[in-house]
Amino acid sequence: MEKLVFTSKKPIVFIGRKKVFNFLNMESLWQFKNNKAYAGWVLKKDNVNFPDGRMIGKKLGIEQVRGPFFTKCFLKQGKAIGKKHFFIGGVVVKQIIEHSGLKKNEIRVYNPPYVKGSEFGENEIIKIVGMLKDFEANFVWVGVGSPKQEILGNQLHRRYKADYFNVGAGLDFLVGNNKEAPGIWGDMGLEWFYQLLVHPRRAWKKVRRHFIALRWIGDLRVGK
Repeated sequence: MEKLVFTSKKPIVFIGRKKVFNFLNMESLWQFKNNKAYAGWVLKKDNVNFPDGRMIGKKLGIEQVRGPFFTKCFLKQGKAIGKKHFFIGGVVVKQIIEHSGLKKNEIRVYNPPYVKGSEFGENEIIKIVGMLKDFEANFVWVGVGSPKQEILGNQLHRRYKADYFNVGAGLDFLVGNNKEAPGIWGDMGLEWFYQLLVHPRRAWKKVRRHFIALRWIGDLRVGK
């Protein structure tokens, strides 16, 4: 049975190597087992998977790497400054400037239309690729939720090479559109419970999948 592969290395090791960065948790494991397209993409050689979920990191004996934390830290680091960043999701340029070390001319933002299912249409992909090429993006931040973002990030990566960061709610947490769980909840590995309390309608499905995925906790391994 195929296993979901994670790296034990830090994200900074792969910066500039034009990879697809995925920050995965237990809900991601559910997607891996139930969405063939998703599973196929996240196992491709250009993908590097990090344990966003505390439970996954503990199971594999590797350090947890949370997407929101990586986003906040990297956007203020030297490797991010002076480069071109393309953000896909519900954020605006002014918000990014206020919460990062980036300048206006280093930022482009695109909020794609809502689509049912887990994949965007071909016309939408062509449109985004055109924008990436025109902007000459170095880094592409995809925050449209799982499994859409992992699939979209890979589909774009095939046609335009850059570093792709599939960070989900990390963009919303960065600019304050959504509130991240306080530190004590994260320390206990209960971010999911906090989100369930604050956003019950939005979070219940993910929480349910979190618990269903426990049956597959053995189908993880450390690789590249």
